[in-house]
This record gives sequence, C-alpha cells and structure tokens, in this order.
Amino acid sequence: MSAFPEEPLDSPVGYFPVRPGQTLNNGQWTIIRKLGWGPRSSTWLALAKNTEYSYAAIKIFTVAATEDSTGVHEREILEPLKGISSIDIPTFKSHFYEHDTIKGKRHLCLALEVSGSSVEDLRLTNVYDGECLSVHLVKSIIGDVSMSLAGIGANEIIHSAVTPHNLLFRSPRSNYLQKVLKQSKDKRPEIQNIVGSDGITYPSVISQPIVPPGLNWDNTKENSMYPGCDLSNFAYACPTGGPAPLHGVRQNLNFLAPEVLQSKNGPIDTKSDIWMVTSSPTPLDIATAKETLGRLENLLAQSGKITENDVPPIALFLRSCLAIKPKDRPSPEDILHGDWVNTIACTICLESELDSHEQNCSRGRYRF
Repeated sequence: MSAFPEEPLDSPVGYFPVRPGQTLNNGQWTIIRKLGWGPRSSTWLALAKNTEYSYAAIKIFTVAATEDSTGVHEREILEPLKGISSIDIPTFKSHFYEHDTIKGKRHLCLALEVSGSSVEDLRLTNVYDGECLSVHLVKSIIGDVSMSLAGIGANEIIHSAVTPHNLLFRSPRSNYLQKVLKQSKDKRPEIQNIVGSDGITYPSVISQPIVPPGLNWDNTKENSMYPGCDLSNFAYACPTGGPAPLHGVRQNLNFLAPEVLQSKNGPIDTKSDIWMVTSSPTPLDIATAKETLGRLENLLAQSGKITENDVPPIALFLRSCLAIKPKDRPSPEDILHGDWVNTIACTICLESELDSHEQNCSRGRYRF
C-alpha cells in the first residue's frame, strides 16, 4: 500500500514532484495549488509571470507518459482545436518540457484553460443520499457532454473515455478566479513530506479542485445556477473511423461500447462515445450504480430517487443510448435536439444581472 495520500511519487512511472510557489518553464509560470491527478499526470493551477489574473491549468505528464508518447498524443489532438469556439473543451494554450529537481527526468507539460472540479467530485459530495445527482443537474450535464461530443465529432475526433472523472465544470473567469481563491476556506495547500520506497523524501500535496460558486449535488431548476461542464483528458482520443485506443481504456471495461470490446482494431465513431455517456456506473446512471439487470422502469422506480413522471422519459433515453447496434443510438445532435436534456440558454442574462453573471461564468453560459 502506498504511503502517499494521492499520486505515488516514488512510482516507476515517474510523477513530477511539485510544491506551491515553484516556478516552471524558466520562471514563466508559478504554481499556486494542485487541482488533481490521474494515472499518467498531475494538474496544477499556475499564474503567468508578471500578470495578476492570467491563470492556466498545467498538466504535467509522468516520465512514462512523456516517453511513450501518451502526452504527445493528447497535445496533437488538442493543438489543432485551439481557437475553435464551437468546441466545448478546456482550451489548449501551449506546451513545454520540464525536468524535475529530484531525478532530473523530462516531463511534457500542457498549459490549458483552467477548469473546475469534476462531475465525479460533485457526486461524491452527496454522502447523505447514495452519491447521486439531481435529475435536473444530470440533464444539464448530458446536454453539455453532447455539445462537446458534437463539436469534436464535427472535427472527426472521438473522445473514447467519457466518464464523470473526465467531465470538468467550468471555472470562473481568470480575472475573478483570484477572488474565488481568496474566499476559499481551504486556500492553504496541505503538504506532507513523505519518504518513498526508494528512500527519497517527496513533497506530497493534497488536491484542491476549484468548486464553482453555488454548485451543489442537489441543484434544482429553481434554486441555483449551473456553470456548464466540458470534456477533458484527450489521452485516449482517436480519429473517427479509427481503431479504439485500448492501451489504457481496457482497465475500465464496464463503460466501453460492445463494438469496442468485440474488436481490438475495429473502427469506432461518435456512437461509441454516446454509449459511455450513460453506461459508466457513476452519476450519469442518474439513480444508482447498483442496477445491472431488470427492466429500466422498475429499477429506476425502485431507486426511490426519481419521480414517477420522470421514470418513462429517463428509461427511454437510457435505452436509446445503450442500444447494442451503434446505428440505433442517437447522435450527439439527436440528443441536443431531443426534449429530455437541458440545453436552454441561461435565463439570468437580464440587463440588471448581467454584470454578476459575467463575473461568475467562464464562458457566459450558466444555465438553469
């Protein structure tokens, strides 16, 4: 069992050891706090040199992900999409390489638009009601996922890892992010010096994802604003019609579409992403992560978390997305033009409230 509370810094994959206040890229970026980590990288909030409000999320790949081209693959997917406003993904800013100060290994770093906490983070805050989200919130999330999939699909890209961990809520605009950070109760990073299995002492920093103001697991249409969310982590993305990149995805077989599992090199398209939208056993199940067999209507009703009127349309939507044959599943555009997801533009953009709205929304698209 690892002695590290988060990424194992002594792992052979070679995570980048970072402390808040440390600078990267010859002093161009100063680390503020840790946003999160995964099996191939850690992500850090950083402030640009000689600026007060220019922030970025610096995704630092492990040595292994740098050397095996996983990081380069993600950069090559994201870089051509830079500047395309119709695609809802964290904007790629730049990339650079950094050598860690402990072992001197080289790491690829991507500077991305700052995003907030993940859908999975939000789901886990509901410790009182089965770690689920409100139906209204799920509708909004699926609407945003579909919009992201439609955008990358139009550019002939398949995401291949549509999971709640990879759905990040939008953060406040950079010039207001500083205010949010100052108001944060946990603004001081927790750092532990831990001796690894290799005898080296590492600075282990606890993640502090940015939670958008007013976002709660039980948000309803009447009581809150919704910041919107974007697809992140394009390490498994591939061209439309290409083979599925199963080198790492197979660790999570439960959310893969049947056509992906049946053929190691078979072509896949956006319909495979649609399967993932509703198949992973996390918040997008809407009701519970436990049901696997039985009629959807009965399972949804038995969960006790969905109203009687909501059961039929939810069951219909889930069935359509989980159709065995890809041709029978809806496209992202079909979902957006349907009547189940929430894709209505923000109704708070009244003249009297516009200033407050713009301060809190990273892209001016909060929804109710």
